[in-house]
Amino acid sequence: MHRTDKLDGIFSGGGSLGIAHIGALRAVREHGFWFARVAGTSAGSMIAALVAAGYQSAELEWLTAPSDTTIDRPDSLPSSVKKPIDLSSLLDYPESSSDISPTIMRKTYLWKAIKLNAVDELLNRKLTGLPTRDKLVDDLTNRIIAISFGRLDHFRDRIKAVMNTALHFYPDDTPAIGSFVPITLEQLREDIADAAWKAFTDTVRDYRLFVNWTFEGGFFKGQVLYKTIKALLEAKVWESRGLPVRSVQFKDLPLELGIISANTFHVADSKHMQVLTKLTAGNMEVALAVRDSMSVPLFFEPRKYSRRGKTFEIMDGGIVSNFPFWLFTGGHGGYLHPSADDNARPKIGFILNQDLDAPFDWGCPEPKWHMPGSREGLSPRNLEALAENPEFTFLSLGGPFGEFIAIERVLRVIEVWLASELTLTTTWRLSVKATYPYYEVHIPLKGYHGLDFSVNKDVKTWSGMVDRGYEATVATLLDARFIAATSRKKNPYRLQGKTK
Repeated sequence: MHRTDKLDGIFSGGGSLGIAHIGALRAVREHGFWFARVAGTSAGSMIAALVAAGYQSAELEWLTAPSDTTIDRPDSLPSSVKKPIDLSSLLDYPESSSDISPTIMRKTYLWKAIKLNAVDELLNRKLTGLPTRDKLVDDLTNRIIAISFGRLDHFRDRIKAVMNTALHFYPDDTPAIGSFVPITLEQLREDIADAAWKAFTDTVRDYRLFVNWTFEGGFFKGQVLYKTIKALLEAKVWESRGLPVRSVQFKDLPLELGIISANTFHVADSKHMQVLTKLTAGNMEVALAVRDSMSVPLFFEPRKYSRRGKTFEIMDGGIVSNFPFWLFTGGHGGYLHPSADDNARPKIGFILNQDLDAPFDWGCPEPKWHMPGSREGLSPRNLEALAENPEFTFLSLGGPFGEFIAIERVLRVIEVWLASELTLTTTWRLSVKATYPYYEVHIPLKGYHGLDFSVNKDVKTWSGMVDRGYEATVATLLDARFIAATSRKKNPYRLQGKTK
């Protein structure tokens, strides 16, 4: 039995699999422990930031639970926090053409095609009801001669020559619309292309997703994610204490927090991992750091900003360190304010693993994707998981853009990349275990997928994920002798009456 009830917690990334961290937090709290310092990447950064702000396990459970559970809203929550987070609401695709900048619009092939082809087709359309220039000159000449009662007929050729000169702007053949447009057509072309492109883009949501993905680097804007985290942090840090509400910076947090993100801009000296803490980024807004760390490649567009003449493009921290176990185990460098208790304090890493099946003797409910008649999990394709989100209906076979095989391949590469990190750091982590009181909770999530953001719309799916987080954490607490078998609590997610 460990004498301290304070831990250092490290939370891995994993997209929507982060729901399983909620069950882990409940297991930690129910067995008498909580955190002194926390760190995380991607989805883990969101969990770590909320814990660092002061949210407790019961509050986070209610915040992430499906709306049709019977979990009561904790009275300890700030009054402004009125409803749980719908994870799918974080997928904020461009709602209209106005959400896409004119610069991006004019880079698209569709806009260029409209400008070069559609405008020309319009301007070349014949006005069949109008005469040719020869016909018009003949008609006018005859009228002039008729008015003179024929006395000017002797000057017919001269009159025609004068009229031809006067009507030089009039087309020789049947005139087209473009015949009456000023010679400079560029502005007209752009105005027509703008209007046609916006009309199409406002109508076809899937095209807006495609444009944002192609030119901004992600399907979704990331603004709802940022605003959601921002509101939750401000409510807990300021509102709950009766203080004026303002942005929450790292220096404002009750607990030490570490967040990992990656600057991927092409300038050589700007490519690096960003370790954001009170020491390295004390004045930075925490919600912005979480939004950066959760900028899943291809999913949320990376945040871009300029400073001191340099451009930065910030992406998901999983690119550089999806599981920053090293931050609290001697690899902290100049990132943290050290204290005398740091090395002795137990450290627990929570790893989301969608390739690992739950042990049969845990008795976990069957996962969302599973073998028929079995609790054994199946690993869905990335596109299959994406198609669970209403925003990705176009990815299904027969959709307007086909199956987007390129996306599937890129996401597979990212999966291999993230899985390789654990393999490559095995020796390092074993060395850390031999030096520090360091433990790992491997949460088995085979049969779920980190790109399925519908997970907290369904009680069965949500319960299965938090159940695995709880069981995996209790197993580690027992193995590490943090708790005795006789003091183990009953799994609350196995109790009856959790759903309406």
